Amino acid sequence: MELHNISYNDPKVKRAIAQRCGEAYGLWASFRRGGTGSYRFELVQAPPHVQDRIDRVEDRRFCSLEVRSNGLLVRLKDRLETLGIPFGWADLDQVMLGGPSAGGLVLFMITDIRGEQLVFGIRKEHRAALDRMLERAIPVGQYRSTPSRSW
Repeated sequence: MELHNISYNDPKVKRAIAQRCGEAYGLWASFRRGGTGSYRFELVQAPPHVQDRIDRVEDRRFCSLEVRSNGLLVRLKDRLETLGIPFGWADLDQVMLGGPSAGGLVLFMITDIRGEQLVFGIRKEHRAALDRMLERAIPVGQYRSTPSRSW
């Protein structure tokens, strides 16, 4: 799982992310797809190298997802910097969206082919919009949505 600092307009970083998960959709292409970005969600669990970088609890509440032409880009905050984790379709093992839990959060999990997982909590009122966006974008067999609390 690669972690890039995308706060600055660095051509090398942009090129590396574009090679991994494709270019961002333009304005009209995004409208036609029904949106390519998610609402804000909270980081619940991550691999140690990501968890160490995002050490403040306040920063874990500022995560989002962007659908790109050949994958997904997860955006995270680290103090004043924005970090990005690109996933190409070939890098993803499974993306799962669960149902509401007792606390009102919906669990959303991204697993890459090496078995590393990112687990997020999203608000239950944003679940339907995220489900529609992911169903349209992710290839068949890699996305699973369940209305129950468990995976």
